[in-house]
Amino acid sequence: MMCSFQIRFLFLSFILINPVFGQDFSYSQFYNNPMYLNPAYTGLDRGMKIAFNQRKQWTHIQPSFLNTSVSVGAQVLNLGGGIGLTYSRDEEGAGNLISNQWGFLYSYKVILFPKMLEMQMGSQVDLVTKKIEWSKLEFSDQFNPVDGKIYSSAAIPPISHKKRYADFNSGIIIRGILPIFSKDIKYTLGSAIHHMTEPDESLLNQEKILPRKKTIHVLLLIPFKNFYTKSNTFVSPMFFYSKQNNFSTTNIGVQIQKNKLFFGCWYRNQTPEFSLKNSDALIFSGGAEFSTNNHYKLQVFLSFDHTISALKLYTGSTPEISLIYQQDIRMLEKFKSKISKRKNQKCFDWNSPINPKLRDFSNSPE
Repeated sequence: MMCSFQIRFLFLSFILINPVFGQDFSYSQFYNNPMYLNPAYTGLDRGMKIAFNQRKQWTHIQPSFLNTSVSVGAQVLNLGGGIGLTYSRDEEGAGNLISNQWGFLYSYKVILFPKMLEMQMGSQVDLVTKKIEWSKLEFSDQFNPVDGKIYSSAAIPPISHKKRYADFNSGIIIRGILPIFSKDIKYTLGSAIHHMTEPDESLLNQEKILPRKKTIHVLLLIPFKNFYTKSNTFVSPMFFYSKQNNFSTTNIGVQIQKNKLFFGCWYRNQTPEFSLKNSDALIFSGGAEFSTNNHYKLQVFLSFDHTISALKLYTGSTPEISLIYQQDIRMLEKFKSKISKRKNQKCFDWNSPINPKLRDFSNSPE
């Protein structure tokens, strides 16, 4: 109980009082929250995609930290690429510190080689509001270690309990196909920069800079079929690395898709310098895809972070859930301009078409 309280207190104190730097959190299922990972994912695939993600950090610590995000993106080739909207909410310490963030995204697609290689660039503008419930906070000087009595704290409350600021992110993605050993291996390479202007997010009368976060990510999609595997099976190695100030996160793992089932395992390291001695967690995930016709598909994923660092005795596991809904929208695929028609004909398809009959409307009447 005392260890749990100490961890909560130290974490909250760092967030509120640290006068220099803030720190982002990372989703374990980064591949299922693409617009949070990289703005260039906005409208990367045809149709509309809606994603819901929720993460409950450290279940053994109550109250825990809850992160929720919702994103909606659509490919609109008449605008050059895609548009999107995101919302995220972070609750720390039973709602003592709440962050709400609205994001507006735009992407532009460039066809490098028809059906083989394409590049997409994305930008994002976020409007962020942070709010603190000062009356609910607990400080160390309130507790008498001898008799356990609770006193008033000498901590000085901030002038305002809210902080608003704008934030800017950008990214780029290159994806294509490589014919290797009679297999068509698809790949995605991406890089993103978040908090480009390094805004001040302090709720106190001190400067607290949110430093730039630099991210790179790699994803492969390898088809696998032999005498023993008669169903459609894909193996997807994944790599994710981000660095923010002196803190870095590395995720390495693989996901296997067999028909409409998904299984994955990842290793995460969160240290200033990568070292196996400072391993953070093993991540296990599973998921399923549901579709009753060729117009849409729904994917559901659940993962658990198994802490393997020194904190494992106090923090417990971290569950995370993802819901992804994707649908073809006919009006988005009625391409009017010559440029959008050419892009539609030359776009690279990462996934099998949801509805092949709806793919090309270049000859349909306007």
